[in-house]
Amino acid sequence: MSFVPRDGTKGTGAYGVTDQAGKYTLKHRTEADGIEPGTYTVAISKMTMPDGGPIPEGKDAADVGAVQVIPPKYSDPSNEMNPNIVTVPAAGGDFPIELK
Repeated sequence: MSFVPRDGTKGTGAYGVTDQAGKYTLKHRTEADGIEPGTYTVAISKMTMPDGGPIPEGKDAADVGAVQVIPPKYSDPSNEMNPNIVTVPAAGGDFPIELK
């Protein structure tokens, strides 16, 4: 998932990768943990092989023809219908994201 700045939020945002339990820690583009305070659109992505299988280990999604399986409503940060908008305070916090 990517946290993409919006509404005048400064910075480049952050990304997180969920573990098997669905938990994630945000990492700034510099690889430091955390994110600047501000408002973000959360874009969620899951790439698989066209048959739904996992991307082969050590391969890049673009090189093996992987496809996005999350609908654009959730995966495209420029989609105005994306319901996942969060405001991160200076103290940080937990931001559970649910797909319906």
